[in-house]
Amino acid sequence: MSLAEIYRKFWEDKFGLGKGWSANWWPGTSISLGERGVMRDGRLQHQGYVGDYGVSFDLDPVHSPVSGSWDYSSSGDTKVEIGADASVPGWEWLGHASAGLSVTFGNQESIYISAGGTTIERVRDNDRLQMDLLSTAFEHGMPIGQCVVVERQLTTQAMVIVSSGKSGELKAALSGDVKVSSVAQGAVASLAGHLDIKRQTGGTSKQEYPTGMVLAYRIITLGTRGWWFWRHLTVRGITGVDDSLIETALEPDDYFIMFQ
Repeated sequence: MSLAEIYRKFWEDKFGLGKGWSANWWPGTSISLGERGVMRDGRLQHQGYVGDYGVSFDLDPVHSPVSGSWDYSSSGDTKVEIGADASVPGWEWLGHASAGLSVTFGNQESIYISAGGTTIERVRDNDRLQMDLLSTAFEHGMPIGQCVVVERQLTTQAMVIVSSGKSGELKAALSGDVKVSSVAQGAVASLAGHLDIKRQTGGTSKQEYPTGMVLAYRIITLGTRGWWFWRHLTVRGITGVDDSLIETALEPDDYFIMFQ
C-alpha cells in the first residue's frame, strides 16, 4: 500500500469519507472552491475554475466549529516527543519552545502531521451553483465529467514532516512569539513557518503552508444520463444502474449534477 493510500485510509477512518469527498494528496496541495478539473487516481487534475465560464458563487459566511487538535503518523515506528510545558496561547498542543519537538522515523517512508484543529469552508448556495453549471453545460459546452470543488476541509495551525525511510530524525523549537490569525477572518497561521530546525537527518523534511493546509475537498460532477456517461460511471465503480431503463426514459443530452 502506497503512502498516499495509507493517508487516505487514515483520513476516512478519522473524519469519515462522505459522498463526494476526497482526501487531499499531497496534504497541503492547493485546492480552491470553484476549481474544476477531472479526477484521476484519487486526485483532482486542475483544468481551470468555474469563473472561466462566467459562473460565480459566494462563500458560506458561517464556518463549521473548529475540531480539537490531533496528530497522525503513517508508521508505528515514528516516535514523537512534544514539550508539555506550554506557554504560547493557542499553541498548547506543541509545547514550550525550550522543550521543542522531536520526531524520529523508522526505516520505512512515513509522514507525520500535527494540527491544532480543522474547519470546513463551503460554497454558500450549492443548489444555485449546480443550476448555473447546468445552464453553462447547455449554453457554453462545459465538458461532461467536469468536477467542481464545493467544500474543503482546512487545518488551523499545522505542520507536516516526512521521511524518505532512512531512520530520519528532526528536532525543532519555536523560533519566537507566534500570533495565530482567526479562521473566521480567512487567514490560517502556519506552525511550520515558526519552527527553528535544530537537527535534521535521514532525508526528513518540514513542509510550510503560510495560508493553511487543505486536508480534503468535496466535488460535484457534471454528466448526462445518456448511455455513454452511465457506462463511464459504471467502469469507475458505480454499480446498480439499469442502463436500458435510463436509455429509454431519458434523452442523451439530459444533464445532471451528482456527488461522485
